[in-house]
Amino acid sequence: MNFIFEQYGEACHLRQDRDTYLIKYLQVFYVITFIIVFLVTFFSNGTYDWGVIFWQLFSIVFWSISLKIGLMLKKNQMLLWVFLFQLILSFSLHFFFLYYTNDLLGYNAVDSVLYSDLANKTKNLDFEGALVEIGNTFSDLSDYGWPVFLKYIYWIGGDTLTSMRILILVNCIIQWFTTLLVYNLSVNIVNDTYKAHLISLLWGLNLCSTYLNVSGLKETLFTLLCTLSLFYIYKCKRKPYNHILFWVSIASTYFFRPYMTFFFVIIYLGYCIFPYIYNRLFAWMCVAAIVLCLFFTSLLVYQFPEIYYAILNTSENAPSGLGMYIYWLLAFLGPLPKFFNMETPQVLIMITYTILKFSLSIFGLLSCICFIKNKQTKYYPLISIYLFTVLLLIVSGHYVNYRYSYIIMPAFFILMVEGIQFRKKWIVEVYCICTSMIMLIFNLKLY
Repeated sequence: MNFIFEQYGEACHLRQDRDTYLIKYLQVFYVITFIIVFLVTFFSNGTYDWGVIFWQLFSIVFWSISLKIGLMLKKNQMLLWVFLFQLILSFSLHFFFLYYTNDLLGYNAVDSVLYSDLANKTKNLDFEGALVEIGNTFSDLSDYGWPVFLKYIYWIGGDTLTSMRILILVNCIIQWFTTLLVYNLSVNIVNDTYKAHLISLLWGLNLCSTYLNVSGLKETLFTLLCTLSLFYIYKCKRKPYNHILFWVSIASTYFFRPYMTFFFVIIYLGYCIFPYIYNRLFAWMCVAAIVLCLFFTSLLVYQFPEIYYAILNTSENAPSGLGMYIYWLLAFLGPLPKFFNMETPQVLIMITYTILKFSLSIFGLLSCICFIKNKQTKYYPLISIYLFTVLLLIVSGHYVNYRYSYIIMPAFFILMVEGIQFRKKWIVEVYCICTSMIMLIFNLKLY
């Protein structure tokens, strides 16, 4: 009995130590961030959108309070709090867009407008007629998933405003369900309910999700499908019928982005079908994937034409020389927090997500290295999907694009929280200094 109490006491001490370290680290990073904001304000001559700045302050305060409350709640209470957070922030942002920007879909809503117009055209058509109309707009099956889903939302809502509000509510429910999946996935992997609680809370309260809920983009639903696919990869080893559920979930991802389907199939074959080879040669496979993607890009372009079109759109702005290698590194760390640059206002309004991801990425990278070094094979699928996605960012030229990387962030959030145990003081300090300089340079546009 004494042994049990000793173990419990040690676990509580470790949790308190991790909590204390995480909170202090985030406090330091936020102080650095506000210093950078002051410097950018002082030295730049740009004009600022005070409405966006108000939203940043409001969301940071609300996020901080919500995180503190969430850490004190039990599992089911925490999940309910995540749902309420999603509702409050999503509808607050919805009314901000509606009355402040006079645009229902928010800033730079190019894709959102296309999806919305298509949904209005197809909402009263039968399924076959809707597919014909979608086919007139998109030539590839990988673009069919979201328009079909949106068709039925608009059919229920009727007019665009009502349909968008129904979509926001549905997206909040989807994000809640994704958070529940993240919790269950975390418990299965880390075997620690407290860590799973923390991971789920950080994921469920991320502000990028509230922007995606409101903007009419596909990432909220697509993230759920990717998380579901990853969840069943781990479940496949326990019960045979989970293989069927995996193939159902993985098939659905094809109607959003086919290369993600390809990535998950590779991971499934390695982790579930050929585990001996996958686990034994994993480090070499990672090296091979990096070499293939960075130095034999033409092979990927041949297999996935959409990557070719992405390269065409980004080739003019592609960095060269030393800048190219800096952007390669940023692809692992980003998206970059931006504070005033109205060229990318959608990034400005998800500031807590970008700061959190950018500040904690060092722990995710440390965990990847340590897990590979120590052959912690249960983490290999998480590392694989993260590595594949980052390499895709680099190859396509979307180095710090939040939408390309967001869909696999549940995997990286697990790695980030787990990586705190591998912290080394000098590495974290150096990272803080280097990333502070990077944020200052990019926000002052000194590159």
